[in-house]
Amino acid sequence: MKIAFYFNLVVYLTVIALYINETVIGAISQFFLGLFQLVFAIKLSFTFNLAIQKTKKHLNYYWRSILIWIALVIIMIILPEDKYASMVIVFGLSMIIGLYFVIITYLIYRNSF
Repeated sequence: MKIAFYFNLVVYLTVIALYINETVIGAISQFFLGLFQLVFAIKLSFTFNLAIQKTKKHLNYYWRSILIWIALVIIMIILPEDKYASMVIVFGLSMIIGLYFVIITYLIYRNSF
């Protein structure tokens, strides 16, 4: 779990650095970060022994936030009101959710001793 946490953290920080340097490349790399985190979250949900109830609760909050984000994206596609607000929700909120997943992997790593 240690390697997974550090890999997740390094990829997340790399995406932030790419956003600072080149926004388009940052957005593209954010897509791949999201795919990695989704696959990893599915793996954690089904195969990892979540003996610690607090970590399981955080993982459930993560899945709920993903569902809310998807619902917001669908609403923005159907009712395009403000382009700037849509970009903030699509990119900003997904980075916040990604940070939350980094925190979850840290909690699992810390409690896996």
